[in-house]
Amino acid sequence: MSTTYRFCETELGREPSVTYVRYQVGYPAENHLLGMTFAQKIVLHCPRGYRMGLDALIRQFVADGVKYVGVVGENVDEVSDIIIEILAADPASPKPFIAVSLHRDEAVSEAVEFARVSMTDMGNDEPQVVLLDA
Repeated sequence: MSTTYRFCETELGREPSVTYVRYQVGYPAENHLLGMTFAQKIVLHCPRGYRMGLDALIRQFVADGVKYVGVVGENVDEVSDIIIEILAADPASPKPFIAVSLHRDEAVSEAVEFARVSMTDMGNDEPQVVLLDA
């Protein structure tokens, strides 16, 4: 089952409890899911590393109350550093706490399982996989 929106595509993954979302860079973050919010635990799949839309996406994670982001794909160190910079960028605003973990040379399914099993204190909902698309 697949539902396509202008700003993203959600689809039922291999596991029925995990939602997969394609975030298309270049569209306004506030409209990306047409009213949907992100889960508390995110596995951010970056098959091509950093993309320009990451800044807006991380701000949306903060607005939606995301507590954990596991990064998997290319250049996970760079992507993680940029996420931390974005979270610390505004000295006037309160600092949101989002745990960030790196999953070098791991499959998306392994990062999902880590989020599910190891990050139980970050919420009880199932992890949501977000594909950072170019």
